[in-house]
Amino acid sequence: VTLSMWYKFDQTPGKKALHLYIVNAKTFKKPSLFMYIIHFIGYFLAMISIIGFLVGIFRKDKRALHDLLSGTCVIIKER
Repeated sequence: VTLSMWYKFDQTPGKKALHLYIVNAKTFKKPSLFMYIIHFIGYFLAMISIIGFLVGIFRKDKRALHDLLSGTCVIIKER
């Protein structure tokens, strides 16, 4: 369900409530299906190790391990 929500709307219900979108980190456009799949897998790897999320704390751009692996980033779109 999460993967289909990402692919169709570029966001999950929680991201939608906060006006957050997952985009390609280089072009700031919609990521490819492959990027979403890598993002999804990387997210679970980050949850298992916890270190994957801690990476974002020490980076200036705040991208966590799953974002780095998939080449994506999360942006806020103004209303």
